[in-house]
This record gives sequence, structure tokens and C-alpha cells, in this order.
Amino acid sequence: MAAKSSKVSRPLPFLNLYRRVGRPLVTTAKVNNSSLNLIAITETSFRGLQTSCVASAWEKPQGPQKWQKYNDKVFPPLLPGEESRPAYVCHQKDNIKYSPDKMWYVACLIRGMKIDDAINQLKFVHKKGAVAVLETLQEAQELAVKEHNVEFRSNLWVVHPSNHRLLMSTYRTARIAYGKVSPRY
Repeated sequence: MAAKSSKVSRPLPFLNLYRRVGRPLVTTAKVNNSSLNLIAITETSFRGLQTSCVASAWEKPQGPQKWQKYNDKVFPPLLPGEESRPAYVCHQKDNIKYSPDKMWYVACLIRGMKIDDAINQLKFVHKKGAVAVLETLQEAQELAVKEHNVEFRSNLWVVHPSNHRLLMSTYRTARIAYGKVSPRY
């Protein structure tokens, strides 16, 4: 019977990742064909995974994208005798910590109502989402009167109540198991 041979263990190359951090990486960039500028960036990559702030330039922005831009649109002045244009005010509140499935009932309740009727109706709904929607409608009324010069605050209608997109993420548990989380904010 042969005796077991003991091997000398050597450190594996992938365990030596921390030695690479902090080494400056110098790159050159040509600006308007005039001169070379030296840019020093601290290298913080582990085996191809970029973790520096440069990578955040490609991240998609969170929050309102196009919905609030409708408020910035400026219409030409009306000529005498023309029919008046109705006011169009967009307002939203992001990341309400409430389930979209439960918020759907509140949104369907007030869709298509005048804003005063919707506020009165939401005062009788005893849900957490109704309180958040009520605050949002009151903020929209104040925004319309102060910034958009709406004469009568009761002349507003609720057109499109909806929910925000869900952000999926993963988490790691024991024994290398992974799970998916969709926070409902």
C-alpha cells in the first residue's frame, strides 16, 4: 500500500485580487489636436468587474423621466377670439412604499374624477395608499395654482394614475442559493 503524499499548497492566483487595488492607471487623451493630457484614475477592477465611479456614467437614471417634462412645455399666446386651452399639469410622487397591487384599487377609484371629488372620496378610504395619493393630489393642486397660473383649483381632473416600474434585485443566502426581490416602492 502506497503512502499518501502531501503536497505543498500554493496560494491560488484568484485570491491575490487585493494586491491590484490602488495602482494608478495612466491614460492619455487627445483634446482638439493640441496636446496630450494625462488622466490618473485609480484602478478598482477585480477580474473585469469595474467598480469605479466611471461605471456609474452608464447607469440609467431613476425617478421621473418624461412625465415631468410635460410641465415645461410652453404654448404660444392665444389670439383674440380663440378658444382657451385647458390647463395641463403633471405631478407624481415616486417610491411610495406600498404594493402596486393594492395601489391599483385606489387608482381605479379616482381615475376620471374631478380633483375635488377625488380628494373627498379618498378621505373615506382607510388604506395607506389612499393617504399617499391624497397628499399627491393636494400637491398637484398647489403646483397648478402657484407655478402654472391655474385660476380655479377645482377645474382639474385626474387623468392617469399609475404605478412606478419595479426594480428587480437579487440576494444571496446560505449554501450559495440566490433569490429575487422586487421591492414594491
